[in-house]
Amino acid sequence: MKLEVNGWWKCGDTGLIIQWGRYGKDKGSWTYDFPLPIRFPNAGFFCIGYVGTAVSFDTDRLSHSAHLVDNATVRVTTDYGLETAVLAIGF
Repeated sequence: MKLEVNGWWKCGDTGLIIQWGRYGKDKGSWTYDFPLPIRFPNAGFFCIGYVGTAVSFDTDRLSHSAHLVDNATVRVTTDYGLETAVLAIGF
């Protein structure tokens, strides 16, 4: 278990792993690959991502998203230099 901004938790009974992180702050509007806090030993099921900070009510053009590239890498999109908050689940 790693309880930090980019961290993870593993269930001792099932092996399920939940990972979280914040990626791409001040990177600009683009798509980037980042390492997950730990590699999923078997498979990543899915991940979700969205803008990691509060935005104004009229800022609806943000395209923050996340995708598992493989068991160790997450691909995120960022806009306006704002980071993308990611939650990933696997085992």
